[in-house]
Amino acid sequence: GSGESARDLVLVTAIRPHPVFTREGTTLTRELPVTLEEALLGAEVPLTTLGGKRLLLTIAAGTQPGRTIRLAGQGMPRLRKDERGDLLVRVKVVLPQLDERGRTAARTFLDAVSQPDPRQGH
Repeated sequence: GSGESARDLVLVTAIRPHPVFTREGTTLTRELPVTLEEALLGAEVPLTTLGGKRLLLTIAAGTQPGRTIRLAGQGMPRLRKDERGDLLVRVKVVLPQLDERGRTAARTFLDAVSQPDPRQGH
Protein backbone atom coordinates (compact mmCIF):
# COMPACT_ATOMS: atom_id res chain seq x y z
CA GLY A 1 0.00 0.00 0.00
CA SER A 2 0.84 3.64 -0.11
CA GLY A 3 0.99 4.04 3.66
CA GLU A 4 -2.69 5.09 3.96
CA SER A 5 -4.66 3.45 6.73
CA ALA A 6 -8.38 3.14 7.16
CA ARG A 7 -9.81 5.75 9.51
CA ASP A 8 -12.99 5.66 11.54
CA LEU A 9 -15.48 8.40 10.92
CA VAL A 10 -17.23 9.47 14.10
CA LEU A 11 -20.48 11.37 13.72
CA VAL A 12 -21.87 13.19 16.72
CA THR A 13 -25.52 14.11 16.41
CA ALA A 14 -27.55 16.23 18.77
CA ILE A 15 -31.28 15.62 18.70
CA ARG A 16 -33.20 18.75 19.59
CA PRO A 17 -36.35 18.24 21.64
CA HIS A 18 -39.49 18.35 19.49
CA PRO A 19 -41.82 21.20 20.48
CA VAL A 20 -44.89 18.91 20.54
CA PHE A 21 -43.78 15.27 20.88
CA THR A 22 -41.61 13.51 23.45
CA ARG A 23 -40.20 10.08 22.70
CA GLU A 24 -39.45 7.01 24.77
CA GLY A 25 -38.33 4.17 22.53
CA THR A 26 -41.04 3.78 19.90
CA THR A 27 -43.68 5.45 22.08
CA LEU A 28 -44.48 9.09 21.40
CA THR A 29 -46.32 11.36 23.83
CA ARG A 30 -47.99 14.67 23.09
CA GLU A 31 -50.31 17.06 24.89
CA LEU A 32 -53.64 17.99 23.33
CA PRO A 33 -55.23 21.24 24.50
CA VAL A 34 -59.04 21.06 24.58
CA THR A 35 -61.66 23.60 25.62
CA LEU A 36 -63.77 23.25 28.74
CA GLU A 37 -66.79 22.64 26.50
CA GLU A 38 -65.01 19.83 24.61
CA ALA A 39 -63.96 18.13 27.87
CA LEU A 40 -67.36 18.47 29.56
CA LEU A 41 -69.64 17.66 26.63
CA GLY A 42 -67.39 15.57 24.36
CA ALA A 43 -66.12 16.42 20.88
CA GLU A 44 -64.10 15.28 17.90
CA VAL A 45 -60.83 17.18 17.99
CA PRO A 46 -58.31 17.36 15.12
CA LEU A 47 -54.89 15.95 15.98
CA THR A 48 -51.68 15.82 13.92
CA THR A 49 -49.30 12.86 14.24
CA LEU A 50 -45.50 13.17 14.02
CA GLY A 51 -45.68 12.14 10.36
CA GLY A 52 -48.12 14.97 9.65
CA LYS A 53 -51.21 12.75 9.37
CA ARG A 54 -54.38 14.50 10.59
CA LEU A 55 -56.77 12.45 12.69
CA LEU A 56 -60.06 13.21 14.41
CA LEU A 57 -59.75 12.13 18.03
CA THR A 58 -62.95 11.50 19.97
CA ILE A 59 -62.92 13.16 23.38
CA ALA A 60 -65.54 11.50 25.59
CA ALA A 61 -67.93 13.69 27.58
CA GLY A 62 -66.56 14.19 31.09
CA THR A 63 -62.92 13.67 30.09
CA GLN A 64 -60.67 14.69 33.00
CA PRO A 65 -57.56 16.85 32.50
CA GLY A 66 -54.44 14.69 32.35
CA ARG A 67 -56.30 11.69 30.93
CA THR A 68 -54.08 9.79 28.50
CA ILE A 69 -55.51 8.29 25.30
CA ARG A 70 -53.42 5.61 23.55
CA LEU A 71 -53.41 5.55 19.75
CA ALA A 72 -51.90 2.22 18.71
CA GLY A 73 -49.53 2.25 15.73
CA GLN A 74 -49.16 6.06 15.56
CA GLY A 75 -45.73 6.23 17.24
CA MET A 76 -42.18 5.71 15.94
CA PRO A 77 -41.37 2.91 13.49
CA ARG A 78 -39.68 -0.15 15.00
CA LEU A 79 -36.30 -0.98 13.50
CA ARG A 80 -36.45 -3.67 10.78
CA LYS A 81 -40.12 -4.36 11.43
CA ASP A 82 -43.18 -3.19 9.57
CA GLU A 83 -44.87 -1.83 12.68
CA ARG A 84 -44.93 1.29 14.79
CA GLY A 85 -45.09 2.14 18.47
CA ASP A 86 -47.99 3.99 20.06
CA LEU A 87 -48.89 7.64 20.42
CA LEU A 88 -50.02 8.70 23.90
CA VAL A 89 -52.19 11.81 23.89
CA ARG A 90 -52.46 13.65 27.23
CA VAL A 91 -55.55 15.85 27.49
CA LYS A 92 -54.96 19.39 28.73
CA VAL A 93 -58.15 21.34 29.51
CA VAL A 94 -57.75 25.06 28.84
CA LEU A 95 -60.15 27.10 30.98
CA PRO A 96 -61.88 30.13 29.44
CA GLN A 97 -61.14 33.67 30.61
CA LEU A 98 -64.34 34.97 32.22
CA ASP A 99 -65.70 38.49 32.20
CA GLU A 100 -68.34 39.64 34.72
CA ARG A 101 -71.17 38.11 32.67
CA GLY A 102 -69.23 34.86 32.29
CA ARG A 103 -68.54 34.67 36.04
CA THR A 104 -72.25 35.10 36.76
CA ALA A 105 -73.11 32.34 34.27
CA ALA A 106 -70.36 30.11 35.74
CA ARG A 107 -71.73 30.63 39.26
CA THR A 108 -75.23 29.64 38.08
CA PHE A 109 -73.79 26.57 36.35
CA LEU A 110 -71.64 25.53 39.33
CA ASP A 111 -74.58 25.95 41.72
CA ALA A 112 -76.55 23.57 39.46
CA VAL A 113 -73.90 20.80 39.50
CA SER A 114 -72.90 19.27 42.79
CA GLN A 115 -69.25 18.28 42.88
CA PRO A 116 -67.87 16.51 45.95
CA ASP A 117 -64.55 17.72 47.35
CA PRO A 118 -61.93 16.01 45.11
CA ARG A 119 -59.33 16.31 47.90
CA GLN A 120 -61.34 14.13 50.29
CA GLY A 121 -59.07 11.35 51.53
CA HIS A 122 -55.90 12.93 50.02
